[in-house]
Amino acid sequence: MGLMCSLGKHKWDKCKCSVCGKTQHEWNKNSEACTRCGGVLEIATISSAVSAA
Repeated sequence: MGLMCSLGKHKWDKCKCSVCGKTQHEWNKNSEACTRCGGVLEIATISSAVSAA
């Protein structure tokens, strides 16, 4: 991980840091798609994670 990434200053290319590979999506409140990359939020994955907790 780069020094800037460890300080929270990532170099974002859409939703992925081109230095360390961390991902961060911005989900649209009105749909299940990311406003940066167009990726789709998978509700089934989140629902199973919540019910397991």
